[in-house]
Amino acid sequence: MNLKKQLSEEEIHRVFFGELDDFTRNEVSQEVDPEILFMQGEEQIDKELIAAKVGTEFIIIPKSNLNHIELDKDERQVLVDGVEYQLYKGKNFEDSREIELFMDEEGYKTYKINNYLIDLKDQELNREPITRDNVIKMWDNPFIITSVREDMLLIEMLPYELKDEYILDARQVRRLQFESIDEFNEFIYTTELYDFDEEKAKEDEQMTFPFGGFEDIEDRQEDERETPRIENFVITDEIIPESLPPQERLENNINAIKVLKTLEKENREANREEQEILAKYVGWGGGLSEVFDESKTGQWERARNFLKENLSPSEYEDCEESTLTAFYTPKTVIDGIYQALENMGFENGNILEPSCGVGSFMGSLPESMKKSKVYGVELDSISGNIARKLYPENNVQVKGFEETSFSNNFF
Repeated sequence: MNLKKQLSEEEIHRVFFGELDDFTRNEVSQEVDPEILFMQGEEQIDKELIAAKVGTEFIIIPKSNLNHIELDKDERQVLVDGVEYQLYKGKNFEDSREIELFMDEEGYKTYKINNYLIDLKDQELNREPITRDNVIKMWDNPFIITSVREDMLLIEMLPYELKDEYILDARQVRRLQFESIDEFNEFIYTTELYDFDEEKAKEDEQMTFPFGGFEDIEDRQEDERETPRIENFVITDEIIPESLPPQERLENNINAIKVLKTLEKENREANREEQEILAKYVGWGGGLSEVFDESKTGQWERARNFLKENLSPSEYEDCEESTLTAFYTPKTVIDGIYQALENMGFENGNILEPSCGVGSFMGSLPESMKKSKVYGVELDSISGNIARKLYPENNVQVKGFEETSFSNNFF
């Protein structure tokens, strides 16, 4: 009876035979309960996916699954299966540990960040990629690009002063061989062009005699006496880490980290006294690996809590991983290697210390080789950054050796 009051006989027929016209269907579908719409909106929010990272890896996860922790937005984005995701990381160590728990679950696939970063070539850049005949700034000197081979991931260049030479020694051509197209693109889009005018202005500024009389010169000399130029640390006495008790090595490491964090916070170089403290850092190999054993108490637990409170999750992981890869080279061995180089006639050039740690070879460089340019590479961020503060005159890169772009025959 109610149907008769609301529908015609033809419409009633269509209802019973499933033939209600589209117009009536649309009228019905438009009358949706507001509570249902709200619930649909909540469901959509629950399905928002983000890329949550710990160290060099990430997972794709609903953001709502991480509502119980605090997240910081990373400045990078990743592209997975054609979908762009914003990278997030835990605000502190405990938050990162929560993300790590999800990484251990079978339902989440773990990705390497470097393999999924959005290609620099696809981003809005304010400059064109470098091409042949461009002059770029490398190692503070001008180099002219002679070849850009994307198909071979290879770039060749020459020191600018050799650009007009017709006969060249093959060793004078610097070759940069890249491991991936991402590394290649990053180089050609971000490498700094050499500005001859700017460099000339810097030289003129350094050579210009200051106006204002001798009083200004005296003031400047007084300032220079008060703030001596920071130089590379020199290792004079050898202290074998294994000869020290674990408690002393533990204290040396913690004191070194305290100094490093202070220097980073104040954005300055280390003075001589601070370098002395930094040089006592011995890493976490040998008996010190117990600091990462959660079952250990006492001094190990206190040291472990200090590291968790003062290091980022990635730094903590680097320290923990270094327990299996950190090795100490005695100074007698280092001095013997340098003596062999001297006997072979080496005086100066480019010297590389791969896996440099805190720079034992750098600190033992003989006086006869002081004119050399020294480079270091270290994967562990704490050791690498300590090496930077100990040897500010050297070029120390904190990354895996496979990520460097040294050219062939450079060393």
